[in-house]
Amino acid sequence: TAGILQGSFNSNGGIDWERGWSFPFSTTIGDMLMDGATIYISTSRNGLYVLDTTTGTLQRQTGSIHDSLGGLDMHQANGVSTLYVGLLGTFSTAAGVQSYDVATQQFGSGQLLSGLPSDNIQGFAVSNDHVYVATQNGIGRWNMSANDWDNPLTTADG
Repeated sequence: TAGILQGSFNSNGGIDWERGWSFPFSTTIGDMLMDGATIYISTSRNGLYVLDTTTGTLQRQTGSIHDSLGGLDMHQANGVSTLYVGLLGTFSTAAGVQSYDVATQQFGSGQLLSGLPSDNIQGFAVSNDHVYVATQNGIGRWNMSANDWDNPLTTADG
């Protein structure tokens, strides 16, 4: 089973473990992203979790298109923080991207495979107007203004 440990370095260079959190059986952690005292955790079978390191509360978030999640990336614009979550393609789920509003703790719009060159999402990068999704076969480009996919960049593009 997966878990997260919190510790601090001691004067001897070792780690003093202070707290730990466990996840449901057969959970695999895909990615973690820290924003202030909050850690966002994607899992490949159990969706998104939010860990408040101040209170020690670990809470599963509901509302995603499906619970097979991969990479995470945060985008901040005009005082609004949006977490972009990679949706993994498996035998029973489609790959894609979904937004998560950090303030309201609600999942927003999501788009599935049609704009991605592969269903294996490797990572994210975010600019002012695009979310770039790295896959094994190229880069998908989610246009945040249009709320739709732009043409992907693949090896065929040079």
